[in-house]
Amino acid sequence: MEPKYKIISNDLIEKINSGIFKKGDKFYSESQLKSIYNVSSTTAVKVMETLVNLGKIERFQGKGTYVNKLNHNELLQVSDIPLRNKLIRNIKVLSVKKKSDSEIQKKLNITGFYYEIIRIYFVGDDIISDVNLSYIPEYYVNKKHLNKIQDFYSIYELYKSDFNINAYVLPFTQRNTITTLPSHFLINSFDKSKKSNYCFLQERTTYLNDGSILEFIKDYKNTEFFYQILSRGNFNS
Repeated sequence: MEPKYKIISNDLIEKINSGIFKKGDKFYSESQLKSIYNVSSTTAVKVMETLVNLGKIERFQGKGTYVNKLNHNELLQVSDIPLRNKLIRNIKVLSVKKKSDSEIQKKLNITGFYYEIIRIYFVGDDIISDVNLSYIPEYYVNKKHLNKIQDFYSIYELYKSDFNINAYVLPFTQRNTITTLPSHFLINSFDKSKKSNYCFLQERTTYLNDGSILEFIKDYKNTEFFYQILSRGNFNS
């Protein structure tokens, strides 16, 4: 007989894959798993670790657990899988700046201003796992948040609350490369937590249903914490 944590994990994977839990949805807490499945804390923790390791959920300290934004039932799958168990990430919004660089304007297919939002993802208190640069046309940034930049902790939640845009289900294109780290003070601090000079770079463009561009992002991922898989088909892992 399979261990209880595997049975529960498979049940939850089915709920995610079938759409009962949507991409970006708030997921169960460990205490909820204990209550729903009548299991111990140890089993609930092991279930969470299993789903994190499979890339089904993401855990954020102080915010809870969420279903991974990537749809694991799509024909073409590119997933970032954490290499370490109990990968709970903290997010710090470093800056939100209004800019008009021509290279980014071209990426966004605009001629006007955009906002550059820089966020750092930490594992624990001081080890950097990701450096995320988001570029958003100014008309998709609600100005009321500019004096409280930590509101940009979850940009997708702001799209939903401010503009009724569910970015989790929008089409996107993504380019994945391995690169060296740019000479930037933020990236240098990222480099200090790594054993090599290389990182994953994801460049993603998200499109609205009318074909216009909602955002362009650059996400530098620490190879100490992630590997990537590319797969095709409709399956559970």
